[in-house]
Amino acid sequence: MREALRAVAALIAVTLLAYPFTITGLSRGYVALSVPAVLFVLSGLLLWSEGAVTVSAAALVFPYVVVLAAEDRPVDVLAPVAAALLVCYVVIADTAISVPPSTALDAAFLRDLAARCAGVIVLALALGAVLLAVSALPLPDSQVARSLGIGAAALALGAPVWLLTAGQPRKTRRKRFRARP
Repeated sequence: MREALRAVAALIAVTLLAYPFTITGLSRGYVALSVPAVLFVLSGLLLWSEGAVTVSAAALVFPYVVVLAAEDRPVDVLAPVAAALLVCYVVIADTAISVPPSTALDAAFLRDLAARCAGVIVLALALGAVLLAVSALPLPDSQVARSLGIGAAALALGAPVWLLTAGQPRKTRRKRFRARP
C-alpha cells in the first residue's frame, strides 16, 4: 500500500508541477525553474521523512508563485484547486510515510482517503467560487470589508485542512504531574 500511495502522491506532484506551464507555455526560464522543484519533490518521495515532504510541498508551490508573480494575470480561477491538490499531496505522502512497508492494500482505507481528498477539492472549488463572487461585488473600501475578506480567506484555507483531518485520531501526549512530597 505504501508504494501505491507514493505513486498517487507522485501523480499529484506532476500535476502541480505541470500546472504553471498551462499559464505560461513552455519557456526556458520556467522549465529551468521547475528543475530544482522536481529534485526536491523526488527527494521528498524517496527520503520518507516529514521534513522532506514539507520541503517538497514548498518546492511544488514555488514555480506556481513565481509564474503568478511574473505574469500579469489578475485572478487565477483554479488557484483553490491547486491549493487543495497541495493539501492532498501532503496528506497522501504523510499517510504513505506512516504505513508499514509490508502492509497489503486496504480498499476501505483507500476509498476513505480518496473520498476525503475529493471532498477537499470540491470544497476548495465551492469556496473559491464564493470568494470570486464576493470579490466581484462593488463594496466600498473599508476596514469592515477587509476584515470580512481576511476572514473568508482564512475560512477558505482552513476548511479543507479541517475536512481532511476531521476523521483522524489526535495524537496527544499528556503528562501527568504529581506533587512532590
